Amino acid sequence: MTKVKIRDIGSVGIIYRKSDPRQIFLEMKDEEHPLALGRNQLCLLGGSWTGQEARADINPLDTFRREIIEELSFPQAVANISQDDEERLATFRVLTCINCIPFGTFANTITKKAMDSADSNNKQSTFTILVCYYIVPFEEEYWKAIEKLQTKFGNLSNESLTVITSLEKIIEQNQRIAFGHDHALQRFWLDMGYPEAKQLPLVKGVHQIAKGLILPSYQEYLEQYEIAVMP
Repeated sequence: MTKVKIRDIGSVGIIYRKSDPRQIFLEMKDEEHPLALGRNQLCLLGGSWTGQEARADINPLDTFRREIIEELSFPQAVANISQDDEERLATFRVLTCINCIPFGTFANTITKKAMDSADSNNKQSTFTILVCYYIVPFEEEYWKAIEKLQTKFGNLSNESLTVITSLEKIIEQNQRIAFGHDHALQRFWLDMGYPEAKQLPLVKGVHQIAKGLILPSYQEYLEQYEIAVMP
């Protein structure tokens, strides 16, 4: 069997308000992101099965949980953090890790044409990443707690800029979502019964193909895919 070639495997979460799934917690990539196409775009929290820290990851769920624990912490520049603030964010981390529900595995292809449109000096060719998506619903009590922290500090990550927004705002502001996650979010919102998700602005030149359920181990992915970048 010929293995499908992909660049790497990522694990991310759609973190949302259970009482109103149109409201989500995610991050914004800044001007320093190495891929110009992703700059100033929204992105789901999580990361990839690459690097020294990922060597102990047994499966995509391990990767997602590790990334959440690494990312969700107060930036060093933040001051006046109370014990209650620390405990609320710690609770948010724990609940994100234990309440994640598999949504599916998707192959997200970012074309050279799309990258060229954002960077005239782009040297990268078309690549595909295999992304494992989880959905993470938050009950009202805990959603309000994270809203309070986000409002108070403006950012709850030491690696990016966190954002609480909604389907309506993304459409209204014509906000782009990076790395093919726009397609996953559109699928999620349509599944949740929000037909307005058809109006979600999609990044041109980025495509997504459903690849089935999330597999229980990386070994099973290695049997099916030729993965260029691994721990």
